[in-house]
Amino acid sequence: MKIKRGILIPVFVFCVSLIVRAEVRPAALFADNMVIQRQTQAPVWGWADVGEKVTVTGSWGKSATTTADPAGKWTVKLQTPAAGGPHVITIKGKTVVEINNVLAGEVWFCSGQSNMDFAMSMLGKTVPSRTEKKYEPVAAYVKHEIETARDDLLRQFTVEQNTSPFSSLGTLNGSWKVFSLRRDCASVKHCTSNRASDGS
Repeated sequence: MKIKRGILIPVFVFCVSLIVRAEVRPAALFADNMVIQRQTQAPVWGWADVGEKVTVTGSWGKSATTTADPAGKWTVKLQTPAAGGPHVITIKGKTVVEINNVLAGEVWFCSGQSNMDFAMSMLGKTVPSRTEKKYEPVAAYVKHEIETARDDLLRQFTVEQNTSPFSSLGTLNGSWKVFSLRRDCASVKHCTSNRASDGS
């Protein structure tokens, strides 16, 4: 009988316990260059560790505190200042998030389909062989607006396209843009902002 002798190689498994600390995270709407509705109790929300204390503070001197619920979600109502800025919003939990260049003003919600993506630069285009004479004055007006309109206080939050055929979406992705020039601003939003600033 042949006996095989094996060599016993001790294997040491080192188990490292990693302590993961979740960062306090505001919803995508709350980001640099944002506009917050003026002179109201504006909702601010996001996520953190369950039971984590979260304080939201505006550089105008108001703050609100809450605790993340069993799902890790938190919401506060923050008293906002009169129109103006720029301001800073600080969100503090176990970590700190600063939102910079925040303006207080009027927030308009524009919703639609392709008309919401129709930029001013597209309206200003004319094709001699296809553009009817009656529309040329409109195109000329849009071109003039693109060349002359300057408004560093106009901000636009664009939501990234997404689909959910069977259930509601609880989050969104997007970003704020500052439009000192109106070329890439959606035409509907341009007209809406003009009417708002004129008080009409």
